[in-house]
Amino acid sequence: MSYPSKVSLISRGHLFGWCKQFGASLWPSELDDVRSLLELFLSNPQEVLHTKLLSKLLQKILAIENHKAKLSSSAKFYRAVTSAALLTGIATSGYAEAKNHFAIVSAWILFAVTTIAAGEKHGYKLDRAAAESFKLAEQAIADALSELWNEVSSRKHLIQGASLPDPEIYGWRYVTLLGLLSCLAILDDSRPCLLEDARTKLQNWLTQPLTRIDLWGEGVVAALVPWLVWLRKHDATIRPDREIHGLAKAVITRNQRNSESPLANPYYNFEEILRFKLHLDKAGEASSVGRETFVGSSFTAEPLLHLLVRTNLKQACKMLWPEFTKISHRMCVPNNRWEYGTLHIASGWDETKIYPSTYKWSDLKTEAIHRRNHKIPTELAARPWLLGLWWQVAPHRYTTPSNRVFVESVLPGWGG
Repeated sequence: MSYPSKVSLISRGHLFGWCKQFGASLWPSELDDVRSLLELFLSNPQEVLHTKLLSKLLQKILAIENHKAKLSSSAKFYRAVTSAALLTGIATSGYAEAKNHFAIVSAWILFAVTTIAAGEKHGYKLDRAAAESFKLAEQAIADALSELWNEVSSRKHLIQGASLPDPEIYGWRYVTLLGLLSCLAILDDSRPCLLEDARTKLQNWLTQPLTRIDLWGEGVVAALVPWLVWLRKHDATIRPDREIHGLAKAVITRNQRNSESPLANPYYNFEEILRFKLHLDKAGEASSVGRETFVGSSFTAEPLLHLLVRTNLKQACKMLWPEFTKISHRMCVPNNRWEYGTLHIASGWDETKIYPSTYKWSDLKTEAIHRRNHKIPTELAARPWLLGLWWQVAPHRYTTPSNRVFVESVLPGWGG
């Protein structure tokens, strides 16, 4: 039996032209970075993208891997952005050939957000060559999401037919699709990219009754919030309010101090949590999921309650308040705005908030609705569909401030 080669040839002329045009900024210069690029290029194209590897390479090229790195001129910034785009395409070519739409979307989201972060850090606008590369990334994201929707809409069910893994990953797959396709619908609302028939089918799919939601961790919330906000915009019934109430109640209840089934914080992804539950960790490598306690605190309960406040279901909020005040509400706050666009911030602090047992409804509404200073790059805040997609790649970046920015961009004035 022979296996298809994972290595493809690039003509010498094309490679020489790239090297001549972009110089040292095209290829990583350190051995570890070369290994990362090769690992990405030779990865199984059917699997989830190794976002940490790609993020490391993009941050190096765009000089945001640390505070000292600097692109000293706009020309260097433009060249770095173009090089990062080219490297993203090369590193993920296998995923594109395999039509792994989720991986392609993840890669170009990571490129787009990292580029925004670099512009924010170095003080350069997304114009000229940088703007062209960014537009290509936006189009690549829209195309991949559209192809993903075409694939989903043509299938009668979301199972793959594998009896062992399907029951474990179906819930994750369904929630992931809800998050991605809701962001596609939000993009299509502001900048039409779907044909009328595809748009109608997508709206029908997003408004159908939920089949199965697996709350495997708080990372689920980052996928569901774009859907909840989109649903609130397009469904005038009480259903969106009930869905928000149900999710807020589930997170608040399951993360109480006496809970036997607390939700892992959004810094842990589905694979890490599933491996721990199924005892599939490598020999001698104890999972950090098992070493950390999640009871008594939450990263997503506060923004979820703020969504519920916008529904004006005052009695529902009042019923949840006693349990809401019994948990600590955590958030990682970066020192610099550009660091919000990275998987790991270089500097910041872990903010913990504990609410009092009594609180004025008017104060709670003000806190939930009115936008204040936030640590989100301007270009990202201006694109709610991309902000929502960023949460799909980095669910730990779903925070109370980003929640406000997202809601006010998609549904201005909701609840005010």
